[in-house]
Amino acid sequence: MSLLAPVAAAFGLIVPAIIALYFLKVRRPQVPVSSTLLWRSLTKDRQAGVPWQRLRFSWLLALQLLAAMALVVALMRPAHSAPAPLAAHTILMVDTSAPMQTTDVHPSRFAEARRRAAQIIGRMGPQDRVSLVELSSQPKVLASAVGDRNALRRALDRMAPGNASADLSQALALAASLSGSGSDTELVLLSDGITQPLPAPVSLPFRLSYQPIGASGENLAITALSAQPGPAGQGGFVHVQNFGTRHRDTTLDWRVDGKLLNARSLSLDGGSGTDVSFPLPSGAQQLSATLQPGDAFALDDTAWALARPAAGERVLLVSPDGNVFLQQALRVLPGLQLTTVTSTAFDAGTATQPADLYIFDRFLPPALPNAPLLLVAPPTSTVVPTGQAFSPGTLQPAGPDPLLAGVNLADAHVAAARDLSHANFGLPFITSEDGPVVLRRDAPTRGVLVGFDLHDSDLPLRAAFPILVDRLTTWLLPQASQPSFRPGAEVPLGVTGGGLSVTRPDGSVVPIAADAGSGPAVFADTNEVGIYEVARTANGRRQVLSHFAVNVSSPDVSAVAPVAHPNLASSIAPATSGTTRKRPQEWWPWVGGAALIILSAEWAVFHRGL
Repeated sequence: MSLLAPVAAAFGLIVPAIIALYFLKVRRPQVPVSSTLLWRSLTKDRQAGVPWQRLRFSWLLALQLLAAMALVVALMRPAHSAPAPLAAHTILMVDTSAPMQTTDVHPSRFAEARRRAAQIIGRMGPQDRVSLVELSSQPKVLASAVGDRNALRRALDRMAPGNASADLSQALALAASLSGSGSDTELVLLSDGITQPLPAPVSLPFRLSYQPIGASGENLAITALSAQPGPAGQGGFVHVQNFGTRHRDTTLDWRVDGKLLNARSLSLDGGSGTDVSFPLPSGAQQLSATLQPGDAFALDDTAWALARPAAGERVLLVSPDGNVFLQQALRVLPGLQLTTVTSTAFDAGTATQPADLYIFDRFLPPALPNAPLLLVAPPTSTVVPTGQAFSPGTLQPAGPDPLLAGVNLADAHVAAARDLSHANFGLPFITSEDGPVVLRRDAPTRGVLVGFDLHDSDLPLRAAFPILVDRLTTWLLPQASQPSFRPGAEVPLGVTGGGLSVTRPDGSVVPIAADAGSGPAVFADTNEVGIYEVARTANGRRQVLSHFAVNVSSPDVSAVAPVAHPNLASSIAPATSGTTRKRPQEWWPWVGGAALIILSAEWAVFHRGL
C-alpha cells in the first residue's frame, strides 16, 4: 500500500483538538435547587467539563475520533498497485477501408473491429480517456480524449466501411497529434493490416498494440476491364485473378449496356490468373463483368468500363522529322486517329484539317489553336517564352500528382533543356534539381509544355515514356479517354461553368458548385463503385457531357489475406512487452464512505442520549 498525499497527515491534529474540546470547562450559572435527584445527568456533564479529570468512556467521543481519523486517512489517499486494463489515454484506430468488408469473420471484419472497440470502451476506468480515429483513405478523428462511454459508443456507431484503401501514414500522424504530453498513452490498431505502405519511417511517441482481424485470404477478383479497338471492331478485355491458395471454379459473365452478352466458366489454381477477351457489338457504350457466385469479398467481383467512341479522337502531330518516339507511343493508344505532318507543310497551310489534340514538336505556329496542346521543345518566342539552356540531369515529380502515380522517373536523364521558370504557361509538372522541365495547365485550354528535345534524353527508352504519353493524352482528351478511377479519387471533369452535376451509381445527383477562376471542375465524392454521369443543365435542358467509371480493380485491395503485422516502417514495432501495466487503485472513496457511516452513528447516539 502507498499514500498518494502523505502531507495530508497534518490534518491528524484534529484528533487531539477534539479531545481538548471534550475536556474544555463549561461555565454555567449556579441555581439552587431542592434536590439533585433529577439533575444527575447534568452533574455528570459538569464533571466532564472539568479539565484534567480522569478520562471516562463516551460513545460520542469514540465515534467522533473514529470519524476524524477516517477523514484524515481519506485525505492521505491510500492506494495499492493493481493491474490496469487500459492506458490513461487509449487511441482506438478502427480500420474502415475496403478489405474490412470481407466476410471471412462473421458478419464482417469491420463488424468484428467495431465489437472489439466497444469492448475496450467498456473497460474504461473513471480516469481513463479514449480517442477514436477512423483509418480510411482520408483518416479523421471522431473523438478526442473522451471519458464518456456513451459519447464514444455513439461515435463508434457512426463508423461505416468504405471502398477505398487505408492511408496509414496520415492516420498515424493524426494519432501522434492526439497523444499530447501524457506518458501513459497507447495506440490500439484494429485492422487486417492491408494498408497503403508508409512513404518513410515514422516515430511514434506511444506504444502500439496491433490486433489483426481476419481469418482467410481466399478471394477471386476482376483486376482489369477495358474496351479496346481491334481489327474486327471493339472488344472487351477482362483479367481475373485468384489471390487465394485453393483451386477455384467460377463463372464470368459480361453485360453491355445492362444486357447479358455472354458467360464463360473459369478454373483457376491458387495464385493464378487468366485473361478473357470477347467482341463488343457496334455502338456499345457501357460494359460490366461479374463473377458468379460471389465470395467473401464481394467488392471486386464486379467491374465496370466505358467503350471509346468508334470514330476516335483526331490527333495532329507537327514535327520537322516526324519524331518516331512520339509516333510509336501514340499509335498503340486505342481510340486515336493520328495524323503526322511536317512543320513546313503546316506553315504552308496544306495541313488545315482540324484536330482534337495538337502536338507541336520543336515547332510553334504564329498563333496557337484553341484546342488541347502538347508542346515539345518549342523554340522561344513571344507565344511561349523560354529561358536559357541548362543541364537538368535526373527527373522527378514536381509534387504529388495522380498522373505520375507509378511512373518511374528516377532512371530518366535529360542532357539539355530550356529554363521554363518564366514561360508563363502553367504549373510545374516534372522538375529537376535546377528547375522545372515540364509544365501543365488547365486553362484556357488544357496543355503540356515539355522544355527539352526527346532526342536529348533517354526518357523515350524507359518504360515510363509510353505510360506518361498515355496518361497525358488521357488527361488532354478527357471526353475521349473514358478512364477508370479508384474509390475516393478526385476526378477532373474537364469542364467549367455552372449548371454541372454528377449522377452517382446509386442514382443520387450531386450538384457541382461553380467557382469562377478555379479552372475545370473536380469531383471527389467517388466512394461508390460503378458508372458516374457528368451533365450540365442550362435553360431547362439537361445535356450529358461524359461518363467515368470507379472500380476497386487493385491487387493492393483484393489481396485480402490478413497480415500478422501492419505495413509499418522498420522504426515502428507493435508493443511486445510482457510487463503488466500497473495503476494505483485508491481507497479514499471507501474510507470516506466509512467516515460518513461513523458520523451517522454518532448522530444517532447523540440523539439517543448515550
